[in-house]
Amino acid sequence: MKRAVVTTSSSCLEALGLSQGMDILRLHVNINNVDFIDGKNITSERLATIMKTNLKSVARTFPPSIHEMHLLFNDLIARGVTEVFVCGISSKFSQTLPMLEELKIHYANRLHIFVYDSKTLNIAEGALAYEAKVLIEQGESFENVAKKLDDLRRRSEFLFTLSDLDYIIRNKKLSAPAAFVANLFDIKPIMQINQIGEIVAVEKVRKLEKTLTTMGKTVEKLAANQPAFIYLTDTGHHESTEFFKKILATHFGWHDLPVIRVSTISLANHGLMGTGIGVFYGELPHIVTALKK
Repeated sequence: MKRAVVTTSSSCLEALGLSQGMDILRLHVNINNVDFIDGKNITSERLATIMKTNLKSVARTFPPSIHEMHLLFNDLIARGVTEVFVCGISSKFSQTLPMLEELKIHYANRLHIFVYDSKTLNIAEGALAYEAKVLIEQGESFENVAKKLDDLRRRSEFLFTLSDLDYIIRNKKLSAPAAFVANLFDIKPIMQINQIGEIVAVEKVRKLEKTLTTMGKTVEKLAANQPAFIYLTDTGHHESTEFFKKILATHFGWHDLPVIRVSTISLANHGLMGTGIGVFYGELPHIVTALKK
């Protein structure tokens, strides 16, 4: 029995150099009506440069094609793989995993495909995929791996805000009237990826500094009196990240927090002006050791 782990390109693992031993299912990014394959001819860095150069650029994301999914699974079979664990982007963000659920019946007699919805993206998704790889290498069953990933996800949090809403208006993620009210009163919504994999506004705060401080307080409470790994995410608008780092150092005494670049998929959906903070707490995932190297 030979087993494999597949992650989606939204996991950030490839950019971090932590995708060894995994196969990657690549999503597509359409930028100004030109199609790109994530991680092949478009990266988060390149997309950020495009967005900075052309302020009116709009990017949208799409799942891999059925043909690309077949190519991956047929390659796994050719390599002697009989069981594959797919840990992918939240099905609330992409149709990738629902498509895989329908596709896997075609491989019923040749390849056992276990599809796990990470209910998240970026490094939070990557941490789950990395954990799955470690556990499977240790001989855990796919069912036990899924249970342990569920527990890990419950012991994590990711929050972000947008200092400018113009991009998500152009990308049809927010209506113009709602954005007008938010901009008028300088409201910065605090967004969370909840336990069912949806992005929801958990709080609306006036002024960016107060918003970022509120996000820090939430993470501080979760991390209190137990092992914790706190990190920031960066979209390529480094000024926003540096501003957040100063606030966290001033209010919480947190210095030199690791900064992890968001995925191309995340950047395409929410634009350059996002700032995020995440935490794993309690029993920490294996990826923390790799990130500290």
